[in-house]
Amino acid sequence: MARSACKAWLHRHIPPALERTIYVYAACAAGFLLVLLWQPIPIVVWNIEGDALRTLVWAGFVSGWLMLLAAALSIDILDLLGLKQSWTFYARRPPAALTLRTGALYRWLEHPMYVGVLLGIWCAPHMTVGHLLLASGLTAYIAIGMVFEERDLERKFGAAYETWKRPSLLSPLPAAAQRWWWSRSNARLWRSGLIE
Repeated sequence: MARSACKAWLHRHIPPALERTIYVYAACAAGFLLVLLWQPIPIVVWNIEGDALRTLVWAGFVSGWLMLLAAALSIDILDLLGLKQSWTFYARRPPAALTLRTGALYRWLEHPMYVGVLLGIWCAPHMTVGHLLLASGLTAYIAIGMVFEERDLERKFGAAYETWKRPSLLSPLPAAAQRWWWSRSNARLWRSGLIE
């Protein structure tokens, strides 16, 4: 539903201001069905016994979901859930212009929401085959989604996105350090003749 072809089809049937709200409800319904119909595969892949390591893994789990929440709050969670758009439609106000938000966690990571989800699904002291299958599927979905999302952001925000964009998708390095590393590695590749 996040693809432009689907959005164009939706806009023929619903007001554009309600698109995000419908997307969120559809995603919640799909997630609910996944949980409701999931068949566990309880074969153990790993089970961390040591208290210190187990605590560290749980800390990664909690950190991931807190990072997801913090990232959502930093880009305006009401907008992310489609509530602002629905309210402006209901109040018959013009929709607010889209802006590229790059503050808070987005100063350090290009995709803090994705990093949070990945930490949350992979930091498991007890991993079963069923959990591994779910985590692998969600990881593939996120990897594919990032490619499409970046293309959409380039189209929507152009130079502003290109200026902000992190050279490494999930790198936690500060933006200045990433730009330095990126320029140095490009210079090395250029000198070696691998890029022109």
